[in-house]
Amino acid sequence: MISNGANIKLFRPLEKLAPSPPSSPLGGEEIGGGNFEIPDNEIECQKKLGLDENGFYIGFVGYFAPWQGLEILIDAADLVKKRGYPDIKYLIVGDGGGLKKSLQTRVEKYNLKQEISFLGHIKHQDIVHYINAFDVCYLCKKGLSYQSFSPLKL
Repeated sequence: MISNGANIKLFRPLEKLAPSPPSSPLGGEEIGGGNFEIPDNEIECQKKLGLDENGFYIGFVGYFAPWQGLEILIDAADLVKKRGYPDIKYLIVGDGGGLKKSLQTRVEKYNLKQEISFLGHIKHQDIVHYINAFDVCYLCKKGLSYQSFSPLKL
């Protein structure tokens, strides 16, 4: 989350930095052992997933490890709702790490069951649809020693 805006010298629209990508940004290669259909746009993905096209979605895809900071996302969702933005929805895709129950308890504590959805494990080839449906992707890496760990993930 960029809390105070973006430096326009560093963050520019992609079309100003590079020419339009080829029709297949994967160049026909496979990712993770499977071919991916690249959806045209966010609205198409939201329709495919049964989401409201007019909704605003913040999402996470990954393993529920302590360094992912999912409790921070839930705490932030509570603050965002209290500041007058109750219509933002949070889609949490994934599982593992033994944290799901404590995360769900935190959601209940803040009364965020209408705002935060735990979608569980999804098929690898469907991940692209979820990421493209998000307006914001949540990525947090907390408490990691970067000497022996590379946080390569979206």
